Amino acid sequence: MIYFWGTKTVHRKQGYAADLCPICRGARPFQIFAVKHVAHFNFIPLGTGKTVAHIAKCMDCGIRLGVELEEYANLQKTKPHDIGSLIANTRPYLVQDYQDRLEIERLIKNRKLSEIDAETRSQLLWEPFQLIEPWFLNRYEETKIDKPTGIGCLGTLALTCFFLFILDIKPGSLSAKIAVGLVCTGFLYTIISGITANGRHIKTWIYPTLARSLRPLLPTILELQRILDKLSRDVSRHFRKIKADKIMEHIHAPTQRTETLDARLTKDVNQLH
Repeated sequence: MIYFWGTKTVHRKQGYAADLCPICRGARPFQIFAVKHVAHFNFIPLGTGKTVAHIAKCMDCGIRLGVELEEYANLQKTKPHDIGSLIANTRPYLVQDYQDRLEIERLIKNRKLSEIDAETRSQLLWEPFQLIEPWFLNRYEETKIDKPTGIGCLGTLALTCFFLFILDIKPGSLSAKIAVGLVCTGFLYTIISGITANGRHIKTWIYPTLARSLRPLLPTILELQRILDKLSRDVSRHFRKIKADKIMEHIHAPTQRTETLDARLTKDVNQLH
């Protein structure tokens, strides 16, 4: 029998807190996680592990940021429904802590981009790329199974078990041929889904996230291409897979914000400015 042991990284939920999201460009509710290194035996966790970092995930756009728990007065245990009370309970000095940044965001919101100096504009354009960098590159450095691939894998396995152990199928019969065809189709779907997973991630998360942050800045395609060229040259060739023209398409695509929790939170946040 083969045994596996060692350590693995797990994320443990800690609670909720308010913070400034540089992608959403305003105060947002975040879910806080403790990043732990946990010993395992055959992938079964042994003990609670050692906390090595904390991350905060924006409940609106999904970006994850490294944080220090000392930044928050408290962590709220229940899911937030009001940004004002969440700020008061978890980060009462948010406006003071981000005073300079909120002033820049006020200029952006009021379309006074000409009042933002060139150096600050460059930093604002670079910021979303730097924020997505670790999560984008992690897709290529580690094997990640997304939802479509996982569904295909489990579906193929379920079909195989069903035909082998539940149905009484005679070899060579029409039913057996249909069963083999279905299993092979499921296997092929899983393979193709796995191969295209990274491209799907770029289309469904990377482009919308970049566009959401960059849209108020009205960037040119030349500005975006310069950033991508530098990232491809200095950081990773995988950035070549992100196309400036696709980002521009998402920036100029019509957006429709429905009256959801996120929209209500946005209205509450606007009262802070």
